[in-house]
Amino acid sequence: MIGAGDIGDCSTLADAGIHARDTARMMDTTSADAIFTAGDNAYPLGSSDDFKCYENAWGRFKSKTFPVPGNHEYYQPGALPYFQYFGARAGEGGFRTGYYSFNLGNWHIVALNSPLQASGGIDQIMWLKDDLQSSNAKCTLAIWHYPVFTSGPSNGSPESRVMREAWQVLFDGGADLIVNGHDHLYERFAPQSPDGRRNDATGITQITAGTGGAPLYQFSGSVANSTAKMSAYGLLKLTLQATSFDSVFLPVSGASFDQYHGTCH
Repeated sequence: MIGAGDIGDCSTLADAGIHARDTARMMDTTSADAIFTAGDNAYPLGSSDDFKCYENAWGRFKSKTFPVPGNHEYYQPGALPYFQYFGARAGEGGFRTGYYSFNLGNWHIVALNSPLQASGGIDQIMWLKDDLQSSNAKCTLAIWHYPVFTSGPSNGSPESRVMREAWQVLFDGGADLIVNGHDHLYERFAPQSPDGRRNDATGITQITAGTGGAPLYQFSGSVANSTAKMSAYGLLKLTLQATSFDSVFLPVSGASFDQYHGTCH
């Protein structure tokens, strides 16, 4: 599985989507069974016209893409262009909720809608609890937009608090890995509990990869348990094995960065 967040940006400042096309070309040469997006797929306003920029870059992979929405999608009422563009890929049976789950190999994968949670998505939390309880998978991955933990600009922001309850539910359910976007950078955290304490036994590894094409951010420091970070365009590649996973960040320019092996609980 391979992907990133914060992708299609055809504004002048983003050089008319050149960076999104760069990351798309990487996927042409990197085999993957599935592609994920971590939100903010189309800048700046998530409009139908903005999704043309996404289409010109990552659109050719739509048939195996599992997306989640970001806050920029919700600059349009109900994120309608996002749901129109991805259709059933945005969650079959959950149209316009933007959260869904599926299995890939031995893994159970949950795609969540963090902007919806920001407006009081109690239904999403109830759905998540039920979904985890009904899963028999050994390993669980969750993908959404707003990171709870970050050394980037959103550290301490209201957005960083939105998904704390979901983090707790996933921790209680034995989840192993969380992937986010929103901050336009790459960062991996050591396994930790929802309160931010390192927990190598049952903690969740969180990786932020908001590196798909939108203008990059710089780090504002280093918060607890931050293990690896880089400000560069690129893709997060995940190899999901029977009882473990391998992750690596693939920058557009330069050698692979931060190869990591994690074990499922």
